[in-house]
Amino acid sequence: AVHNASEISDYLIENYQEFQAEQQHDMQQKQISEIQSEELSNSGNAKLRVAIKRAVKAGSIEAGVKYLEKSELRHPDDVEGHRLVKEKFLENIKEFLSEQQEADMQEKEKQNVFP
Repeated sequence: AVHNASEISDYLIENYQEFQAEQQHDMQQKQISEIQSEELSNSGNAKLRVAIKRAVKAGSIEAGVKYLEKSELRHPDDVEGHRLVKEKFLENIKEFLSEQQEADMQEKEKQNVFP
């Protein structure tokens, strides 16, 4: 009976940890979907949310930056709009990154990776 109790306990702990991870993910997705900047157009806000979702999913700010850079190439005429979206991205992404990812981001900013 002791052997089974230990297995049951391990099973319950594992399930609870999975549940917590799912809850955290759902909460993050909800927070991201609520991000809205009055300074941005509807399409600018949509790009901002997609960039944040990609960065969070990849666990790297680079994924979001690459998405924004591709968007810039598709619409080169809106220089100010892209600058604003990137600025808002850098402001908002910090709350979704781990401390290590944030330290890496600050290091890249020091190296002037983000013009």
